[in-house]
Amino acid sequence: MKNSILKLVLVLSLPMIYYIAFSGFKDKAEIINRPISIEDAPEIKSFTNLIFTDTYFGSSLHGHNPNDPRSIENNIANFRDSLHFNSIHVYGYGNLGGGFYDPISDYSGYINGLITTVNNAGLSGFYGRNKIEQLSYGQRLIYEIGPANFSRVNSGFSYDSIMSNTYGTDSGRTVLHATPYPNEDYNSSGWLCKSIYENLQHGDLIDFTQADTMEWHMKPVMRIRQSDFNVSSTIPVVAIVVKNYLGDIIDSVVLRVKHFSNSNGSYSGNYIENYLFDNNKDSLRISGSRELTNGLSHGMTDRWPGWKDSCKVDFKVWWFGNVEVWFDKMMVDDRFGDMLLNKDTSISFPNERRITEEAQAFTDNINSGHGSFFIDELCISQLPCVKRV
Repeated sequence: MKNSILKLVLVLSLPMIYYIAFSGFKDKAEIINRPISIEDAPEIKSFTNLIFTDTYFGSSLHGHNPNDPRSIENNIANFRDSLHFNSIHVYGYGNLGGGFYDPISDYSGYINGLITTVNNAGLSGFYGRNKIEQLSYGQRLIYEIGPANFSRVNSGFSYDSIMSNTYGTDSGRTVLHATPYPNEDYNSSGWLCKSIYENLQHGDLIDFTQADTMEWHMKPVMRIRQSDFNVSSTIPVVAIVVKNYLGDIIDSVVLRVKHFSNSNGSYSGNYIENYLFDNNKDSLRISGSRELTNGLSHGMTDRWPGWKDSCKVDFKVWWFGNVEVWFDKMMVDDRFGDMLLNKDTSISFPNERRITEEAQAFTDNINSGHGSFFIDELCISQLPCVKRV
């Protein structure tokens, strides 16, 4: 009985099996036999297919040896024909292609020749240049202030705690205005602002292209009344108190009335960020070291998951209650950020000139479409420098 039922099911299923099998072949045959038109061809896409080259191994600063097995010159014939790349990417963080302090005459001929060689091989070139990249990797952190109930400004880079009854505006700026005068705006001495938010940026890139372990330059942006200024006055205005990763106080700098002076011994009552100390000493500079006990990053370990909950770096501002002050923000630059962004042109201009000269040395080649410069792997603290470059 079971065998009879099985045979009956098989017989009834044959038409369905036949339809499924042969309808598939029919569809495939129609597709194969159908004429192909231009509409069926996919749109041609152009894309950059890069080979990454570590540095300029054929450079004149490396013995001028294009036969070095690592050099572009020794491999360029294979990049396009055998490996089918259409572009070359050359990192410039080393000094082989021209270091930050090297004279352009030492390497411009070689670099221009390399750009031409790459172009003649039918390849696009993307070139890292030390003089351009180095200052682009400079950092500037800007800690702004906001009202006590909304201190998260500037994407989080701000002070969490501010002195009460000081929040306001001045000259189009959002500021803290503290006054010692006995009226309705009177303030007592105390912490003008403290507890910066997003404070880990000063030590999280120890082994990268940034200069976290080098010096950091504190630049409080503020002003006092011109009538309160005296080039000989030692009256204290504010103190900048620095805490490191562990929360230890590692520095305290008192800014006095006379420190608001310019090089001519005068002050106009404007907002400034550079202060003139005795003997031109940069007293607002602090180390970023992990090893030194007075370093911003002292106490950090290589175990990064705990950093965000343990970092206590702070740049607190204490107001002495003696002199009326308008405080805008605290800017903190690393070494290369200061070299590029310092308002003192004797510091910034020579470094800006390096960038200009580097670009001008290769203008003809780059403008002819033979290549381009690049900067990569950036973080938010580097944007002010990148914009300036």
